[in-house]
Amino acid sequence: MADTASAEDVFAEAKEATLASKAALSQQRTDLAALQKEFRERSRREEEAMAKIKELGDAAESFGARALRNRKSAEESKVAARREAGAIDAAARQESRLAAEAVAAKAKLEAAAAAAQEEKAKRDRAEAARAAAEAVERARLAEQAAGAAAEAAIKAAMAARRATAEAVAAAETSGDPEAIGEMAPDYQAFGSISSSAADAAGGAEHALEDPTAEEPGVETLALPGTAAVPEPR
Repeated sequence: MADTASAEDVFAEAKEATLASKAALSQQRTDLAALQKEFRERSRREEEAMAKIKELGDAAESFGARALRNRKSAEESKVAARREAGAIDAAARQESRLAAEAVAAKAKLEAAAAAAQEEKAKRDRAEAARAAAEAVERARLAEQAAGAAAEAAIKAAMAARRATAEAVAAAETSGDPEAIGEMAPDYQAFGSISSSAADAAGGAEHALEDPTAEEPGVETLALPGTAAVPEPR
């Protein structure tokens, strides 16, 4: 009975470790969702900045167009008044220079915005990939720890079950049916514990084998109201 209690304690600890690992995974998913929300917020701010840059570029383009219109007007004034041709020419050249500078400034702003956006995208992708890799690694380590705890519970249950089977076999040899009746429920309980532990460990590959399955000269005996117990041939 003490072995049964010990195996149940080990199984309970393994179950708690499994629940803890699931909670850790849930927290990691929550953290990842927070990172994604932050990434979307950053993208929104960057889009607002890009819209502002575009607005400035449009203003510069409008200024250039206005300068070009002024130049045309100056040329028309030159035809109308040749005496003011020199002053009008100077004004037109100045306006052309300003228009070219505005166009060049717009091109520089657009290039700087594109470079900044590309650099931001690279940083965001690298940060997201690093966060995802760290989350996967933490989940893997937690799963390994839970598997190790469940494996320990399985081994303890196997040892306790073997001990019970040997005690039942010894009682059969001694011809004490009352002892067999007392031990049979323990033997059945170890079978239930081992099955539960195998399920917690991750599937049928961890299921416990019958400790008497490969022992020659042993067969099972089922008593009324008890589990099957080994009987020496």
